[in-house]
Amino acid sequence: QFSNKKNADVLRRIYYVKFPQSTAVASVCDAFAADENIEFAEPQMLFKLDDIPNDARISQQQSQLDALNLPAAWDVVKADTSDVVIAIVDGGTEWQHEDLAANIWVNVDEVPDNNIDDDNNGFIDDVRGWNFATNNNDPNGLPGQRVNRTHGTRTAGIAGAVTNNGRGVAGASWNAQIMPINASAEQDTVDEAIQFGYTGIVYAADNDADIVNVSWGGDFDDDFPFTALFQDVIDFAHVNGTLVVVAAGNSGGNNDNTLRLPSNLEHVFSVGSISNLGAKSGFSNFGVKVHA
Repeated sequence: QFSNKKNADVLRRIYYVKFPQSTAVASVCDAFAADENIEFAEPQMLFKLDDIPNDARISQQQSQLDALNLPAAWDVVKADTSDVVIAIVDGGTEWQHEDLAANIWVNVDEVPDNNIDDDNNGFIDDVRGWNFATNNNDPNGLPGQRVNRTHGTRTAGIAGAVTNNGRGVAGASWNAQIMPINASAEQDTVDEAIQFGYTGIVYAADNDADIVNVSWGGDFDDDFPFTALFQDVIDFAHVNGTLVVVAAGNSGGNNDNTLRLPSNLEHVFSVGSISNLGAKSGFSNFGVKVHA
């Protein structure tokens, strides 16, 4: 895995450790960090999805198309003239949806259903992405996670729904390939949480996604010490030519005063929300600490 990727040696030195739920997380981190052979020890964070409004008229009007000057951009270039791949690291994507199926990325180096890791990327039969919540090759959302599974599908549709097909909505990219990655929590009953965001981003970059969409995150104290792993993950994507696009946040806060992850990390492209009138949406986070 990562055999031809820059900074892969950094990720190879990172290990996940599972321990009994009754053990205090802080004590485990402290114990490992005390070892002089270990650079850092951090808990695996759970991040919250950023809500997408479910008002019917929002999806029908698609005001974002004009706000982003996409019709004019499509006169210059459309993604269906290239091999652009957008990875959706989210709560699961209904990849067989009638307005997504034709744009779903296919791993051409993997032979379907032969139970062999043909491309040696560490994942067996990952023809259409990966599901880290269930550790299998079906990136659909978990049945019990109602918000997660619809959030990932909507996000995929905004980015790359099949455009010019006479149905549904138009994707912003005009038919880029969508790489669906389910990064949800393992428990089917735990909704609105992203557990495998780090590994989802690494998978996307390692499989040559051009863009990774991250519509989740969390607000933390400025002295929050656990950012080394996340920055290593972002750096891996960055040096290998994958742009990580992240949500600025939907809590209405100033990201200059509050640590927002991942939008306050280096080498990410942070995106806020504006209203139909072009003003900042009241719920959108803001600030000048936007890294690129």
